[in-house]
Amino acid sequence: MQIKHLLVYLSALTLLAISQQVMANANPEGALPVIEKPQPASEPSVTLDTRQEVDPRVQKLLASRILVKTFEIQGAQAIPLSEIDVITKPYVDTVHTVQEYIDLAGVITKLYRDRGYPLSFAYIPSQTFANHVVRIEVIEGYIGKLVLQGDFGNSEDRIREIVRPLLEEKPLTAATLERGTGLLRLVPGLSLQAYLPLPKTRNGAAEMTIKASRRSISAVGRFESLRPKTRAIVSLQTNSHGPAAEQMNFTTLLSEDNEEYYAVAYSQLLGSSGLRFRVDSSFYNGDSDEDYPAGLQRDVLSLRLSTSLSYPFIADRYQTLMGTIGINAVNYEDEIRSKETQRSITSRTNSRALVMAADYTLTQPDKSLALQLSLSKGLDSIGAAKSVKTNFLSNFVGENPADLDFEKVNVGATLRNAWPWRLGTALSFAGQYSPDYVPVTERIQFGGYQYGRAFRPGVLYGDSGWGASAEVNRLFPVAFDFSYFQLVGIQPYVLAEMARTYQKIEVTNIDRIKSLALGVRLRTDVLGVMDMALAKALGNRDESNKDDLTFSFNFGFMLN
Repeated sequence: MQIKHLLVYLSALTLLAISQQVMANANPEGALPVIEKPQPASEPSVTLDTRQEVDPRVQKLLASRILVKTFEIQGAQAIPLSEIDVITKPYVDTVHTVQEYIDLAGVITKLYRDRGYPLSFAYIPSQTFANHVVRIEVIEGYIGKLVLQGDFGNSEDRIREIVRPLLEEKPLTAATLERGTGLLRLVPGLSLQAYLPLPKTRNGAAEMTIKASRRSISAVGRFESLRPKTRAIVSLQTNSHGPAAEQMNFTTLLSEDNEEYYAVAYSQLLGSSGLRFRVDSSFYNGDSDEDYPAGLQRDVLSLRLSTSLSYPFIADRYQTLMGTIGINAVNYEDEIRSKETQRSITSRTNSRALVMAADYTLTQPDKSLALQLSLSKGLDSIGAAKSVKTNFLSNFVGENPADLDFEKVNVGATLRNAWPWRLGTALSFAGQYSPDYVPVTERIQFGGYQYGRAFRPGVLYGDSGWGASAEVNRLFPVAFDFSYFQLVGIQPYVLAEMARTYQKIEVTNIDRIKSLALGVRLRTDVLGVMDMALAKALGNRDESNKDDLTFSFNFGFMLN
């Protein structure tokens, strides 16, 4: 009997020792596959037709030489006549051809374009040039009519609201045009292309045509095979079924292990200025990949709810600056249980946080840049709590060391460049700093596809830390037809990664990882990208990379 009590006591001590590690452990939900967002198109969403036609009657006089005594400028209001007179003055009392006067009108047009008036221009109308007078007509253009073509679903009224400032401005400025067309790119589920020619009438009214193709329902996902797990995450997305340009996402995890993940997200536009409201929720139940003493198992339950408002401070055809403010709530339960005795220790952390973030993206034909900055402040209120309990020691009082009123800063940057000879480079960085012992769900994690291809996901974690990667690749265009898709590119690459973490309570054997990977991406026309790589750990090793090489495979796909 005494031996039995001793075994129970030793089992309890083992559980207590392991529990101290678990409270400073990785969050398995943070190691789930991540669906990459599609890269925004580098082409502008509006096509400006700035071609000017010369009056046929003037066309016949191009070589005629005319002495000018006076320039008569008509229609100019946005730019003072005194500035236009500076351009025309050198031509007074001199002889020039009609073609040279047409070129002079082009200089005035350039002045308007440089001042930000994309639809305004100057031209030489049909005239007799009597009394040595040359008349230059200035058209200060604006959008007088909007034509919508294609399938807008129920978002047509919202599109008209977004475009309304373009219709109200006379003359139209480039800033207003860029802002309006940039906001159109933010409407979910719609691929929009605007066509805007120069005005055809003297009153300056132009006709803008917007063509739409709609993806009402689409599916995106990511399949990953990276030791020790093979799993896939799939998201079904519905777009613009109502007048608010809303979007809903339903996401689930397909895993060979005993883990579940479900997420639902809803967002919609508020008004026509780009303000967007979003709600996210998720449920996770599963285990981590870490090794525990025989007879012990870990079970993690995570419930997450967040809501946010985001606003585009910059939105044009090439760049976006999005500001976001929101609040996050996470209820996290981590249990260590003995399979034999069913005795367990459970750590619970209910964290609440106010988050402010800024995201900047720049997309050009040969370069893309993404920058992220977020500030998080934990709130020791509105349900925030922490505890440690057992089911076998009635007088046990455990301490959960997580700081509920934590503070942290996160930064991220990704730069991709396309060089001559189809060479490409990619640099990436992610970092977090916190002076506190943050809750498990707020820690930064590395490993796997997060700056450690040769290691299992989530092998490295901490209250603070950083990860960096550098890649060189070369794209070989191909055209191989298969039954349902076409292989359009083969892209071999070399990838170097490293990461470093810092913990307020040291519980891990390693605090840094390095890896080098050789891989190849197979690019298809409609299905997505397949990525295969062999990675080697440089330096620290664990059970997930005890072999010399680690093979990884992932397939990011999109079905419309």
